[in-house]
Amino acid sequence: MSSKIRNILFIAFIGLFVIITPLVMLYAAGYEFNWEAKKIQKTGTLNIITDPKGAKVYLDGKVLTETSLASFINKARPVYTPAKIKNLLPGEYLVKLEAEGYWPWEKKADIYPGEALNLDKIILIKKDLPILAAAEALTGAITSPDRDKFLCLAGDKCGIFSLSGDNFSILPGESCKGKNIVWSRDGSKILIGEKLYDLAAGGPENALDLAKIIPKTARLYSFDSANSAKLYFFDNKSLNLYSYGEAQANPVQKISGSLDDYSVNGNELRMVSRAADKAFLIIYDLSQGKDIRRIELPYSEGYKLKKSNNSLVSLLDEKRNILYIIDPLSRAPSKETIENVKVLYWMDENNLLYANDFEIWKINASSGNKELFTRLSDPIKDVIWHPSGDFIIYSTANSLNLLETSGSERKVIELVKLDQVSAPALDKNGEIIYFYGAIREKKGIYKLRIR
Repeated sequence: MSSKIRNILFIAFIGLFVIITPLVMLYAAGYEFNWEAKKIQKTGTLNIITDPKGAKVYLDGKVLTETSLASFINKARPVYTPAKIKNLLPGEYLVKLEAEGYWPWEKKADIYPGEALNLDKIILIKKDLPILAAAEALTGAITSPDRDKFLCLAGDKCGIFSLSGDNFSILPGESCKGKNIVWSRDGSKILIGEKLYDLAAGGPENALDLAKIIPKTARLYSFDSANSAKLYFFDNKSLNLYSYGEAQANPVQKISGSLDDYSVNGNELRMVSRAADKAFLIIYDLSQGKDIRRIELPYSEGYKLKKSNNSLVSLLDEKRNILYIIDPLSRAPSKETIENVKVLYWMDENNLLYANDFEIWKINASSGNKELFTRLSDPIKDVIWHPSGDFIIYSTANSLNLLETSGSERKVIELVKLDQVSAPALDKNGEIIYFYGAIREKKGIYKLRIR
């Protein structure tokens, strides 16, 4: 090789070094040339963690592949979660995740210069088929307030299905037809007609017959929210108390006017009564025998007190579908008035999930801030808040669906579609949905694993 050629090669290598070295240093420092913008830009990072791990990553519809030296020598391998994706030019990307046996997940992600976007709480939903958990010719089901049990209608019989035990028991000789059915708040007891069942202690086989203790004229039964051993009922203008295992019931408070609904929590009695074309919410102290607060309401004969997880009163006018959220201890007790409410579900002490026929909303009772989650075309029958906070589970007359709660474009997954769907409930770990369903002649309690 002549000295002239050697000099040319030397100069060429120097030139390449001068050109390539700054580019490599810029790339290592997080910069990249944007061919569309025709300029060098600071890049960003995308971190993705899924539960379960092992989901294949797509960006803008293309499978993301590894960029290591091994991938150049061998066939490029797809990127799976958990994944740290570096040197992404600023902009909007469509992130899609796929894992075998799970519903695909996708969301738009905005990458900013020099910043890392963490998608680290992604829960993938299992794609599964519902399985019959109880199929004793059931014709319907009613969930307990804690949503851990179903009272199942089985022809002329009643049965109890326990989610925590995943088992079904027929109540011997008991019919639910035309009888009052009252659950305790913790789901440990249920009153069916004149029979009181202690599901926690004696099981569904044992029941107390209250026919000789509670008059046939009694109505408006309600368990003490703080003590399920106490059963209240209204009779002869009086609120009466039956304590579990005792031989008689005793009057505890005379009630003036017409009593529409009430609830008892320890010594606090909340009741809605009407007198002289006026309606009142009355907060009463049973231990002291006096009113704590009397709040006048818009007149209606359809008020029902709904379960809440706090000191607020959730009062639904079922005739007008108007929900009143009331703070009985505040100088200005009326906090919120929400129209067109069909279903409500307290997520925690402050946040309430509610729905009308075609919309699902959330309201923060402290701030009053409202958020619309979605509008739908089919009437909504029930809503449940998933404990992860990432999903809402809702049912229509014949489908069970999952709605994402974050992002501007909330995805809806139709988990299952049957001839009939009602009364959805989640197990305590948020992994299995139980519900009453019908597929042609197969009617019963179904379970659907989503985690």
